[in-house]
Amino acid sequence: MFNLFTRRRPLQELGLLEGMTDIHSHLLPGVDDGMPDGASSRAACLWLASCGVRRVLLTPHVMEELPGNRPASLRARFREFLSVAPASVEFRLAGEYMMDGGFRRQQSEHGLLTLDGRRVLVETSYMGASPEVDDILYGLSLGGYQPVVAHPERYLYMPEESLWGLKRRGCEFQLNLVSLSGQYGREVERRARRLLLSGFYSYAGSDLHRLSSYRHSLSRLLLSAREAAAVRQLLDGNDRLWRDASFPPASPG
Repeated sequence: MFNLFTRRRPLQELGLLEGMTDIHSHLLPGVDDGMPDGASSRAACLWLASCGVRRVLLTPHVMEELPGNRPASLRARFREFLSVAPASVEFRLAGEYMMDGGFRRQQSEHGLLTLDGRRVLVETSYMGASPEVDDILYGLSLGGYQPVVAHPERYLYMPEESLWGLKRRGCEFQLNLVSLSGQYGREVERRARRLLLSGFYSYAGSDLHRLSSYRHSLSRLLLSAREAAAVRQLLDGNDRLWRDASFPPASPG
């Protein structure tokens, strides 16, 4: 029987992007595998603004393989970015930290670019976690930081019970919206939908690297009424994170 509560509708038709705060993006040009140049970045920002997105955290990758991505250099690039970014969107700078062998040295020598003054966006390889992950997460908690694990649905090497174990230890988790579209494969999509409906996540983000692929994935993203309500709760969490940040927004100069 046809059921209005189970029929899936396009995300963009549901208006979920209107007023959105995005806490995970790779819009800072020329620093990682995200936007290659300023023109691409500006075009993506203008498109996001046209969809109703109003606030964006730029979270470039920070890892051993990218030795130039340090807070000082990224802040300088961010100031350049702000000089040409559309005024209709607010931007802040954070980082997405790979939990690899260089993480603790990075933290001790350069500090961390946080989401809100306390929360740190972290990730592992999709092939398997580094042996340092447990110590890194424990050290962040001891240091007063809140780990936010990016796109856990993509870590298929990790059983879901292990993910729930991290949640019980105090980690928060961020869903990639396009995981729900099948962009990363059907198994990732199924896991993302299960975790979404079980209340596992705290936040949602675009993880936008390329505008063309993001737009295509969003056009295929369908949500049931329950899923749409769950995503709305995550976006409310994004708004609170931005609003309650313990440092002022970055600005040029």
